[in-house]
Amino acid sequence: MWHRNNGYGSHHMLDDAPFSLWDPEIYDFRSPSHLETQWIINRFHATAVTYSWPEMVIETHFPPSPISLTVASVAALFVPPGFKLRRLSVSSNIANPRIPDPVPQIRLGRWVLPSQAQQKVIYTALAAIASVRVINYIPPTIYVKLDATDGTQQACQAASGGFRRCTITAVLLHFLT
Repeated sequence: MWHRNNGYGSHHMLDDAPFSLWDPEIYDFRSPSHLETQWIINRFHATAVTYSWPEMVIETHFPPSPISLTVASVAALFVPPGFKLRRLSVSSNIANPRIPDPVPQIRLGRWVLPSQAQQKVIYTALAAIASVRVINYIPPTIYVKLDATDGTQQACQAASGGFRRCTITAVLLHFLT
């Protein structure tokens, strides 16, 4: 489901952008050109696009279905227009400080991907506490698509900002050394 992009990161198989916003020469993200910005706006009927590396927030009334976890190799969050996004701001490596870090032994540097062995450890630990559908590594954050098809449609809609989806993408882990 994932495709490597010149040694960095990955893009989701549903990421159909004809360009990447990762620059392998400077080993960092780059700003989109005017044409690339226009492609994103047109492709997703976006009313606004905000870049806050390593992610972009796309405001749209029409999120794609099925949803890609990345756009142009950047983690993408699709939200309704005007949605007030609250950033992760906790003093732990896991988004929910009420539960213990499931993989305390793993720490990664800026933009460093986990090895295959580390990915297996991460998946095994997360699968023990959640119903994991997809994991996307956009260092230093790991985005996890959770299955929420347990019949709790109202909870799904509330958790996904009112979008009529029954999968939830959550920022679960933050691995800076």
